[in-house]
Amino acid sequence: MTRTKLRVLALCGIAQTADIFRQQLAPLQETCTDVEFVFLEPPIILKPADFPPVLKLVKDTPLETSLESAENVHRAWWVFDKDYQGYQHFDETVTYVHDYLLRHPPFDGVMGFSQGGVMASLLCAMIDKPHLHPNFPADPSINQFKFMIAASSFVPFIKAHLAPQFLPYYPLPSSLVTLHIAGAKDSVIPQEETRFLASRCLDSRLEIHPGGHYWPLKPEWKTFISTYMSSFHPGGTKGQGVESPSTAIRDSHDLDPSLSADRSVSAKL
Repeated sequence: MTRTKLRVLALCGIAQTADIFRQQLAPLQETCTDVEFVFLEPPIILKPADFPPVLKLVKDTPLETSLESAENVHRAWWVFDKDYQGYQHFDETVTYVHDYLLRHPPFDGVMGFSQGGVMASLLCAMIDKPHLHPNFPADPSINQFKFMIAASSFVPFIKAHLAPQFLPYYPLPSSLVTLHIAGAKDSVIPQEETRFLASRCLDSRLEIHPGGHYWPLKPEWKTFISTYMSSFHPGGTKGQGVESPSTAIRDSHDLDPSLSADRSVSAKL
């Protein structure tokens, strides 16, 4: 039976849950009528001591509401130690996501917000090079996504540099089309960090919205993302020729190819 909808794996940011992310993106889901969004729950439950200090900067964002609710269980894809040098629980997250992909295929794309965008990029790398992590075996194989969308995201780091253990994960291959969305006023993940992640992807496009640390959902952005995703249906343009929702820098040619692994990363998520 031929599928009529694209299936997209959606990964929330740190301190969120799949259900919170689903609610926040409800307006986008209503617009993307030809897409089935699959919101995956992060496996790690955060303790109060696990919250990164940078989350104090999420005032007046959708994330602030979820953080202040005592009813919410806050989750993550990994937890930093106090010196931001270790990726605690990352190995178990890899096992968890690998098992999920094997049991619930197929997926056409992956999208992630903040830490979820980082996880999306690492996941794409492991599918392309399954030898990168022992918990992500090559057999049975998992099909690569057609596209990745990462909003307010960054590269995995240690002490403001691309973490050595993740150097082999980048760049992401040219066979993977990537879209990166940054907020011009994002004080949690400055747009320079999203720009750096984009520079680590061989087929990338950067779009900048005028707001802060959130997924843009104004009408022009919903239309843009819907049209972009739809272009990955069989016979589509695979992201090419989709009109930008803004007049900001959006072309991969504007990304500096000289950026190195020593690029400073100010994000702490």
